[in-house]
Amino acid sequence: MKKLSILCSSLLLALMMCFPVFASEDLRYVEDNAGLLTVSEQQELNDTLTEISERQGVDVGVITANDMGDKSIEDYAKAKYEERGYGDDGVLLVVNMEVREWWMSTYGKGTSAISSEDISTIGSEFAPYLSGKEYADAFETYARLCDDYITRAPNLSEEYAQALSGLTSLQDGLRCVNDDARLLTEDERKELNDTLTQIGKRQGLDVAILTTKDTGGKALLDYAMTMYEALEYGQGKNKDGILLVVNMETRKFWMATHGYGITAFTDAGISYISEKLGPSFKKEKYMKAFTTFGSLCEKFVEKAHNGKPYDVGNMPFKWLPWYCVPISLLVGFVCAVFVVSKKREQLHSVSFEDKAHNYMKKNTLKMKESHDYFLYHTITRHRIKSDDDDSSSGGSSTFTSSSGDTYGGGGGSF
Repeated sequence: MKKLSILCSSLLLALMMCFPVFASEDLRYVEDNAGLLTVSEQQELNDTLTEISERQGVDVGVITANDMGDKSIEDYAKAKYEERGYGDDGVLLVVNMEVREWWMSTYGKGTSAISSEDISTIGSEFAPYLSGKEYADAFETYARLCDDYITRAPNLSEEYAQALSGLTSLQDGLRCVNDDARLLTEDERKELNDTLTQIGKRQGLDVAILTTKDTGGKALLDYAMTMYEALEYGQGKNKDGILLVVNMETRKFWMATHGYGITAFTDAGISYISEKLGPSFKKEKYMKAFTTFGSLCEKFVEKAHNGKPYDVGNMPFKWLPWYCVPISLLVGFVCAVFVVSKKREQLHSVSFEDKAHNYMKKNTLKMKESHDYFLYHTITRHRIKSDDDDSSSGGSSTFTSSSGDTYGGGGGSF
């Protein structure tokens, strides 16, 4: 009987020790590996985060840990986010009790709703509770503030719908060409769309063109990024692509790059393409400009795939116009004739002299002994500046869209 009692007590104790683990496995938005919360506090926090996540359409989670192995807290947060199967839109708070650090990761709508400055603000609110070991209050504050910031965030669906509502060119059914300003004929639009579509298939990167007369009050940069997202451009996981937007109202153009497009089209590369497009735009040869854009895009992506994207010190060779060579020769010949003629005029009274004896006064110089001594020599060096000395460090400048996504790009005017 006594042995049975001891056995039952042991089983009961084992079940009690396992219960928190079983309970935590049922919690989608809370993983308290550091044991900061009681079972009831974990359940209450999970209920709060579940309600927020379902209402906002953004996963909001909390994970604590005492040991992250050899991972940084940022990498640990990313791995946990994927491991727990959270969606494209989310916010995750990770607390590392071993080194007493916290980290917030944001994704999709979570990024657009909560900026890096907002993360600092939210952290300043819940961190004092962590320091005071009031963990339940800390996580409740985090959840409440995330809910507030997500609620105040702009509705991207409405923004995209509003942007697309003004595009009459959508009726053309051409994915890579939206000629809303009607710069091309119908046949040109179809031909250009086919060309850009084939380039996209070959390179694994969307190449698209949009013309407009109205950006809806947006700066061209912001309009280009919004339209890239609204028209769902981009291939692969990183939505690789480039979109050329031409605003005929201001006669400016902008190229928005995304994903691998940021790598393939550096700032120097964007400037090079802009220089090539400008003359055709000025002459209103739009089909030529857009065809040039497509061919250059393919050339730039191929170069990037080979491991050396066009950038500072590694740009395409610029050929001079054919007429520069004969003009240079003619100018050189004329200058040479002019200089030689002037010299000859100055020497008209001079006759040739074989020796220098006539320039010496007789019996005034007697040379008994002579020696040659090497004293010193002087070398002056001047460094020739190369393209690598350019003040620019190369690479791509980046911008953030209203959705929180990262873009590269640049443009010009005509």
